[in-house]
Amino acid sequence: MVGTLSGLAIVSTWLSVNIFPVITNDSLTYLRHSDNLSSFGFVHFGYRQFGYPMFIEAMETVAGLVGVEPLLFAVAVQRFLLLSAIVYLVWVLRWWATPVVVAAISGEIVAYTNLVLTEGLSAPLALILAGLIVHLTRPLSGEKESARRVRITLTLLISIVALLLLAIRFQFFVFGLCSLAGAVALHRTPLRRLGWWTFSIYALLGFAILALLSAENLDERGEFSPSSNGERSEYWAVWSTVFTLDPTRSVDPELVEFYDDGTPYTFLHRVDALDLPDPERAELYRQQTSRLLEAAGLDIWGSRATSVLHSLRMGRLDDIEGLIAAILASDVSTVNALIHSNQLARSEGYDRFADALNEGRMPEAVITAPLALRLPLPHAHSLSAWLLPASILVLAFGSLRPPTRLLSLSALGITLAHALMIGYVRADNFRFLVTVTMFCLATASAVLSGLFRSPTPRSGTSSSVLPD
Repeated sequence: MVGTLSGLAIVSTWLSVNIFPVITNDSLTYLRHSDNLSSFGFVHFGYRQFGYPMFIEAMETVAGLVGVEPLLFAVAVQRFLLLSAIVYLVWVLRWWATPVVVAAISGEIVAYTNLVLTEGLSAPLALILAGLIVHLTRPLSGEKESARRVRITLTLLISIVALLLLAIRFQFFVFGLCSLAGAVALHRTPLRRLGWWTFSIYALLGFAILALLSAENLDERGEFSPSSNGERSEYWAVWSTVFTLDPTRSVDPELVEFYDDGTPYTFLHRVDALDLPDPERAELYRQQTSRLLEAAGLDIWGSRATSVLHSLRMGRLDDIEGLIAAILASDVSTVNALIHSNQLARSEGYDRFADALNEGRMPEAVITAPLALRLPLPHAHSLSAWLLPASILVLAFGSLRPPTRLLSLSALGITLAHALMIGYVRADNFRFLVTVTMFCLATASAVLSGLFRSPTPRSGTSSSVLPD
């Protein structure tokens, strides 16, 4: 009875957020890329990769076959992946999945699946990846041959999902530790060759993706790196840290020249419009960032260290908080305006957007909120700000004990490495942290279960893949 009621509460909360695509200005870039994959190549604007545009294109193809509006179909698939990940984690962990389930069904996280942005897909995929690696490193029930088939399937899926995440965003190469953990988990079993071959193939394909991204950036932007144009993003992050976190600085005489009417994009668009080679444009961004840091009294490396620490508490910034709140409060009268949250639709009309980027079809919505009740959960940012540090502590403690060491070390490595990358550019923004955070919460829930109870199977013959 309790389980049934909990399931109904989860589904009700899931349905309490209306399903519709939210197309922001960044979404326009991904949609244009998806319409012309060959011309845009593997990476656009230095850092927007091919993975998410390929997903959109695939969804458009399938939607055309079943007769559904493409963008609505894409976000419905994102929503379905999130629900599938939650159900999978509950099946694997039972009640130990409660911490991550509470975070994953909060209204804000559910609303993220409405975004035609990488986070709408990457967060559900990270939860699925967490479920796969947790499943693999736990005792399996059933006959020996059945358990063997399950392990083979899990090992292959771990590397596939890790590659999908890498294709979406360069920083997600950290999830390659899951493929490595899968190989280590199988090392002392008859499937050790499968584990290491699978990891080797993942590493080869992952290296190929990074090489292709780097080669294209070298050709187009003169920088051999899988992620270029970072100076632009770094200026946005520093400006936001200075002025968004402390609005009183807008009247500081030392900082007035940088305030630019309350938006970093005034300066960014001014530089973007200059007919300059990419290296010279990047240098202008770097110089302005250094000047702003100095004027604000912020040390270059000290501000990075501060950002790393805040990345381990879900960050100080939340650049789309207002948009997410509007999605949660949406109804029939507001949904169209939220769908068209971009400059093209607002300046040239909804029909112009549909003709240019959605095969002439107006984006559609499914209004489910009036039929459901939403659990009164804390805001996802505030909730995760407590759960993430607690999860890191659990993983750290779990790394000291042999039964949970492998899962703990891999999850801890992923979380800390990602925080270092985000903190280096001072971009400790909730949206940029949500994917890895969901993975961390899920794996920490599994480690917590291992610390407090013996890893016994649900039924039948058990067989653990963890080294003795």
